[in-house]
Amino acid sequence: LGEAGHEGIAGLAKPVAWGNLTGDNGNVPAVEIDPVNLVYQVHDGAIEAIDAVRDKGIALTAGSDRADYAALLAGTPPSGGYDTCLALGLLRLNPESGSPAGAITVDLQGNNSGGYVETTAEIARRVVATRLGAGNLSEGEIDELAVAALALAQPAPVGYWVGTAQVTAREVLDNLLGAIGGWHAFTREG
Repeated sequence: LGEAGHEGIAGLAKPVAWGNLTGDNGNVPAVEIDPVNLVYQVHDGAIEAIDAVRDKGIALTAGSDRADYAALLAGTPPSGGYDTCLALGLLRLNPESGSPAGAITVDLQGNNSGGYVETTAEIARRVVATRLGAGNLSEGEIDELAVAALALAQPAPVGYWVGTAQVTAREVLDNLLGAIGGWHAFTREG
């Protein structure tokens, strides 16, 4: 994000959000990356939607979605509200409304890089394909039959939030699949 960021977040991981983080799974903390312009990050890339933003639990008014960081800064969010940049996983509060009263929390539909996913199978596949293989996996390196079987066994929407802590893809998969009694492994062929 170039100019965004401040020393208070130096060394922290960018937040990552997968799936449906609304309702009981919602209310995740937004990470302030630009205190001067009141810009917050909720994911390290494109997201599907921001459904609600709260300042110390009080709902804020939704404004416009902006195409990029420059457009987010150039626009004016509604009074007592926010604009989004879904393409970058960002939101901006209205600076004319003053500093927030407390913690900024969000309900959102996460990662949308390559299409939105929200089931355990889809999220696990996305983590393996994008976080382990960096998009360089060749055909057949993911057991698609196992992914399809998992999708049938657990079709409900889920959400998984990783804040600013450093976590590995293995930890994410352990937690995600372990929550439903599942597991993951590499074959002898890798």
